[in-house]
Amino acid sequence: MIDFKEALKKLEENKIFKEEKGILSHAFIMPPSEEWQLGFYNKKTDKVITYFMNETIEKSPPTEVMKENPINKINISKVEISLEEALKFAEEETDSEINKKIVILQNLDIGQIWNITFLTKDFKVVNFKIDSESKKIIKKTDNSIFDFKA
Repeated sequence: MIDFKEALKKLEENKIFKEEKGILSHAFIMPPSEEWQLGFYNKKTDKVITYFMNETIEKSPPTEVMKENPINKINISKVEISLEEALKFAEEETDSEINKKIVILQNLDIGQIWNITFLTKDFKVVNFKIDSESKKIIKKTDNSIFDFKA
């Protein structure tokens, strides 16, 4: 599995990235896919450009931002725990069989976290917010998918 820092380095070395004016605001992946989506927020335009890290790197047009929380820059030096380590840790803390994995690296008001969500075979949504530096679980929720209302 390609690591977040490797994907970011690959992007930074690519000519498509050279004129980027934003801050790294999120990194998204749905393992086992290896396609990282790296989002950069531009405060002047109040929009995000996402880079899709495939064999070739593709760039999205600038898109509107959903601002439930302030958008903070990801501090690369505080990503001490790899995606693989964070996933393994969260999987060990889950007692249901996992169907889908959704992972976002983001910097929220509670700190810089690996935000990991598992959709399980027994219709649960298990979410972990794991500190990206210390591997400490900041928050864990475990809900039935039927608890969510339309």
